[in-house]
Amino acid sequence: MSKAAQKKVYRLAEHSIAKIECYRKYLEIYLAVLANTLYKSIYILDLFAGEGKDIDGNICSSIAAAQVLDEHYKSDNKKCTSVTLFLNDPENSVIEPEIKKIKRVKRFIEEISLPPAVKIVYGEKQFEELIPSIITRLNNLQNGEKALCFIDPFGYKYSKPETIKDILLNGNTEVLLFIPICFMHRFAAKAIKDNTFVEGKHIEEFISVLFQEKIPNIKNQIEFIKSIQSQFKIYLKIQYVDVLYIEKEKGQYFALYFFSNSKRGFQKMLEAKWAVDELNGRGFAAKQASMSNSLFADIDHEDYSSLVLKEINSKGFLTNQEAFDFGLNNNHLPKHTKKVLDGLKKLNLIIVQTESGSPAAGYYLEDNHSKKILIKKR
Repeated sequence: MSKAAQKKVYRLAEHSIAKIECYRKYLEIYLAVLANTLYKSIYILDLFAGEGKDIDGNICSSIAAAQVLDEHYKSDNKKCTSVTLFLNDPENSVIEPEIKKIKRVKRFIEEISLPPAVKIVYGEKQFEELIPSIITRLNNLQNGEKALCFIDPFGYKYSKPETIKDILLNGNTEVLLFIPICFMHRFAAKAIKDNTFVEGKHIEEFISVLFQEKIPNIKNQIEFIKSIQSQFKIYLKIQYVDVLYIEKEKGQYFALYFFSNSKRGFQKMLEAKWAVDELNGRGFAAKQASMSNSLFADIDHEDYSSLVLKEINSKGFLTNQEAFDFGLNNNHLPKHTKKVLDGLKKLNLIIVQTESGSPAAGYYLEDNHSKKILIKKR
């Protein structure tokens, strides 16, 4: 291998940097939310911690988490009582082959002055050896404990739907799962049809388990991403599954899936995603720092206004609670639902009333709001 080729191995790709930026934003909001709850012990698990930094100094997910924790405890806002950051990577460093990746991670984290409230635990076990004990521990979380598990494997064999289901069983864990859709999609059709395609074994197993022997929509990568999202909801039997697109290059995508049993946790993660992509709440372009109108033009965006109006017309009316829930279930925040309702009201397509039938002063789009509002079709 040439020196140029070797050097390339050591450098984080643009889509990896974008993914880590998304993860950072998730963590910032995640900690801010949990600091204002009754949870006393927070666990953040990164099961593929990486090199720590690449040759250009770009940070991996492990260092991003440590930096977010550092900023969290230095801020003037309310802090989490206790956070344990568990970092694991079994591989030898590519940059320093004589040591493990996790040793490099530890070295970089020790440069950050984290407070006593933060405990760092390092591991260097293979995923297959580690995951049973992780699942056991997570399924024994107590009421005052909460966990976020970040799974960013190389390849597909560690992205098993069964594993995600087992991790989520306790109800107090949320999962972020990174899937290289562009690579999986490339071999999906062949993996499904050709039993002799050895390289596609793990893809075939993933699709077979998740889709329960049905054929996913593989017309294009966007449809594939959305079909995986929809099927995860069915397979995991949880209501809250979201996905953030990361565009590697035109038409080539990675996906960061988020799984949660918590409505509030899901809402806050949606806020993090919309902070990344304020225009569409969909994704992040690896080669572009900010969103533009045309960035995800090839994504088949549902017209959220039409969805809301259709829901109101089909049911006759929605309560403010139902409107709030409908927004989350369709990956939109209350502020987006309010904007849609304002538009529908201006077009005289809906009326908004109190339970007594008088005009309502607002929509009160908050979870479990004390006031009940009826949003009716006209």
